[in-house]
Amino acid sequence: MNKLKEKPRKGWAKAFKEMHKAGDDELLINDVFEDETFEFLKLKNAKILSNKLL
Repeated sequence: MNKLKEKPRKGWAKAFKEMHKAGDDELLINDVFEDETFEFLKLKNAKILSNKLL
């Protein structure tokens, strides 16, 4: 059985800073797809706002 690491992300901050300095921190895929819409968020936010106004 593997022993759990006490701090599994130890050293990540330094590693990511080094990646950024080297220009090796670009996204591999777009964070928004061409056919992606956000209508569901608009509807959800409108519902939340209308409930708060009641």
